[in-house]
Amino acid sequence: MLEAMWKTMASGGPLMAPIAVISVVMWILILTRYSCLKNQGGDAEDLVEHFAAEFGSHNYDKALDLCGSGGGIVKRALREACSRGARTPEELRDHLDDIILREIPALNRRLPFIGALVAVAPLLGLLGTVVGMISTFNVITTSGAGDPKALSAGISMALLTTEAGLVVAIPGLAALGYLLTLAARARHELERLSARITGLCHEGGTS
Repeated sequence: MLEAMWKTMASGGPLMAPIAVISVVMWILILTRYSCLKNQGGDAEDLVEHFAAEFGSHNYDKALDLCGSGGGIVKRALREACSRGARTPEELRDHLDDIILREIPALNRRLPFIGALVAVAPLLGLLGTVVGMISTFNVITTSGAGDPKALSAGISMALLTTEAGLVVAIPGLAALGYLLTLAARARHELERLSARITGLCHEGGTS
């Protein structure tokens, strides 16, 4: 199997190596970001409502206990806000605003770079196609079209690099879309948390 892989790489020409490197780097980043994002979102509405009820009743220890340990981004944000000593809805909102401003950009960390790798892979494949076709035309110019073996090398390079670029880019694009969905879900939970705490501040101001 490895021998066949190396043979394919050699037939595809010099651009197969950077396409392979892009594939490895891209999937390392995809798996790393997935491990970070997979548990960040989720439905935290019940947690936020129970937390707001306990915090609004000045049961700060119970509110903190609801956050527990671990969990997603909402739990972590609430836990950090409480650990900063928030004792009023306004203090809680200020701490959460600071935490959310820090967390939202972190959700999209490395995703633009993954997108760039996904875009570069088929472009390298296209470049390999151009290089292969130029090689084929050079053979035709110097030796004519009567040597199929000589022509096949350039054609093989053109087709293999195109295939390799698409094989890297298509699943990479699908994985990137899924990561963006996970990041958007977590961002939505943070925005809903911010809206609920703002509502708690208004309730405190009118009571």
